[in-house]
Amino acid sequence: MKCGQAVQDLGADAVSGRKQRTLALPRAMIRNCRKAMFRSKVSDSTGVELTGGKLLAGVLVMRRLLLRHVLTPDEKYVGILLPPSVGSVVTNAALSMTGRVTANLNYTATPDVLNSCIGRRGFAASVPAAR
Repeated sequence: MKCGQAVQDLGADAVSGRKQRTLALPRAMIRNCRKAMFRSKVSDSTGVELTGGKLLAGVLVMRRLLLRHVLTPDEKYVGILLPPSVGSVVTNAALSMTGRVTANLNYTATPDVLNSCIGRRGFAASVPAAR
């Protein structure tokens, strides 16, 4: 075996071993929230602050509500129109735990720009024009 091939084989082994050790993002979030059950994990400029336990509880409740009342099984991509806040963190994490791909839309954009973004990805909804 040539030296170059041996190096490539070692690199491939290292990458495949690392894939097995890394956690999926939702699982890692759950683990980190459980470790920081009573420590602050997220906060925003409005003064809202959640500990790991409260964040995890909020995400699990939001996940259940989204699955029961909002999402359909065929929806893979979900657009989120929220300002950067604790609520958007909870929403993004909950959608991630449902296996959806999120697209955070700019809440300051005009309805025309939002509809253009929605149309490019093929989301089912649209934003009504401003009056």
